[in-house]
Amino acid sequence: MSKYTLCILCLISLLLSRCAMAVPPKIEGRFIELQDTYTSPIWTKINFQQQYITPPAVFMLSTNQGGNPAIVRIRNVTTTGFEALPLEPSGEDGEHITMGAHYLAVEYGVHEFPDGTIMEVGNTDLRLELQYGDKSGFAPITPKGYKSLTFNKPFAVRPNFFHSLQTLNSLDSNPPSQALVPFLTIAVQSGSLSTSGVNIALEASETALGVIQTETVAYMAVEPGSNRTFTDDNGVEVS
Repeated sequence: MSKYTLCILCLISLLLSRCAMAVPPKIEGRFIELQDTYTSPIWTKINFQQQYITPPAVFMLSTNQGGNPAIVRIRNVTTTGFEALPLEPSGEDGEHITMGAHYLAVEYGVHEFPDGTIMEVGNTDLRLELQYGDKSGFAPITPKGYKSLTFNKPFAVRPNFFHSLQTLNSLDSNPPSQALVPFLTIAVQSGSLSTSGVNIALEASETALGVIQTETVAYMAVEPGSNRTFTDDNGVEVS
């Protein structure tokens, strides 16, 4: 089991255990298989295990299956599910073998659990806030910048911070038959995470130039903890 799998399972276990004695936000998480786009170049539809009143935030952690680099992007998040697909950067062929991933779906809002732990789940839009490498197609004339994100209420200690793009509006190519252009992830400015907020931006790395449209990123900030255990996919207790 990879460190990414352990991370998402630990987070799910922590959140569910803290919901046991309170009226919790709706939370779910599980492992999914995204189809081989060499043989079936269409998006994988994932149905939630429960229905939400409004579309939740969806956080993805993928495996490293496949010989080419790829990230899992999602789109069309609704109250009943979402679509996901592994997409490759410029310089690759675009199609990808079957890839496993974990998702975590959480209702938006500021949630307090019985032990006093605070968790904030929100979103924000990014477009002009961009970071990239020296060999990127965006270099050297595209302005760089970060967006300052302020939490609803300051945390007592610096929280753990998770993020995931919720939309796929920036498309100058035809994935998965082609590589994704522009190829965007999220950058967190080094040293910017504090008890009151964080600075984030779209990240183009060193990939090809493309037209950037407004993208929505979901975030989750939760107070850190330790000395917790959970059971992995094989029924083994991990601490």
